[in-house]
Amino acid sequence: MTASNAIDLTNTGNLINWLAMGQGGKTVGALETQVLQDCITAASAYWIWSLGLSPNLGVAPVASPLNSILSYSETYDGSGSDRMFLRIRPIVSVSALTVDGIPIPASTGVPVPGFVIDNTGKSLAIISGFGGPGPGQRLTVGFSFLCGGNFWTFRAGLQNVQVQYTAGYAPQSISNELQTIPATSPWTIGVNLQPWFTDLGVKYYVGGAPLTAVSGAPSAGQYNLQPGGQYVFAAADAGKQVQISYTATGVPYDVEMAMRQMVAVNYKRRSWIDQRMQSMAQGAGSISYRDWELPPDVCSVMARYRRRGVA
Repeated sequence: MTASNAIDLTNTGNLINWLAMGQGGKTVGALETQVLQDCITAASAYWIWSLGLSPNLGVAPVASPLNSILSYSETYDGSGSDRMFLRIRPIVSVSALTVDGIPIPASTGVPVPGFVIDNTGKSLAIISGFGGPGPGQRLTVGFSFLCGGNFWTFRAGLQNVQVQYTAGYAPQSISNELQTIPATSPWTIGVNLQPWFTDLGVKYYVGGAPLTAVSGAPSAGQYNLQPGGQYVFAAADAGKQVQISYTATGVPYDVEMAMRQMVAVNYKRRSWIDQRMQSMAQGAGSISYRDWELPPDVCSVMARYRRRGVA
């Protein structure tokens, strides 16, 4: 079984389908599947670096906010305004925010002073309102006077803003997806929602008895899990209905499709490494290839998710 990586934004099953490698009943061997998997993980790391979504520059990423919700504890230079963009997005929740060491509470609604997550999930904004820090509270966040009231800001300073938060795209949980085991070989089911993430169990539709996951060839009442969420069943269970529960990554659909395109291009380039042009026999024409690093539509999707200030 080809092992996937926690940062992967698609899987080998989706890529095999995209490249039409399994058409006509063809079987993709373990070696070629591993090549595809290596391409997927490398490209997924490229997305993290390119979009500026890694809090640890120079360290190989071990998790991705593009396919799961992660926790972060970060320090920023104060912007001097009432809004601050965080490194990772979309922001899901904020457990703590301090400026100059002073805690800023969450606003419970306008005009209650405090911070809120903006509608895009990219930044935090401070609602001032009236009833913020008073003139005598000089130890609170840097204050100014506005129309006779006081307001908080992310006061300008070096490394004076600390925030603990979660961000990313949450995996989706699917319960009891109804499927029918094929009546003929191969007795394999691919779940509906992709990319598949983790297995949460399988049971018979009739009677509800659970099936057992095994690492080898399954027998009646068992299943074997293959890369990309491919469920393999026993011939003895052919034609039976089962309910499959699993999680699928929260990768946005346009990102997942762009990943397929990106990896497919690089995978195909293996057969013409460093080749600039190919001439055919006289009268048969010639073949030329694009020389861009990435297809324009992939770059367009990347631009949509790239953090501000990242080249």
